[in-house]
Amino acid sequence: MEPPASWPHWRDTAWMMYGLSLHSESLNRLHPQGLTVKVQNLSFPTSDYVPEVAAFVMEGWTREVFDLTPAGISVEYDTTNRRYIFSWGNGMPFSDEASGVPVSHAW
Repeated sequence: MEPPASWPHWRDTAWMMYGLSLHSESLNRLHPQGLTVKVQNLSFPTSDYVPEVAAFVMEGWTREVFDLTPAGISVEYDTTNRRYIFSWGNGMPFSDEASGVPVSHAW
């Protein structure tokens, strides 16, 4: 993945790369010679934004463009506690699976 020249924050890049990586096996089969995804822009309302959302943006874009099945991640908004609850399917991004870190977290 190639981010834009003026990227707002390194966490956005990391989360977008994670979202893209969720389809890495399928993309490798479709493009065994390699593939570069160049991000032109990422815009969002700053009032409700959390960096993890960038993973969902990239996963959804990749799924749509390459006609892939959903990667199994989800997010809900807990209105009672006013927080996002992320579920990452089979693992927790940026963690050691053996550490016992749960596969979902709230933000």
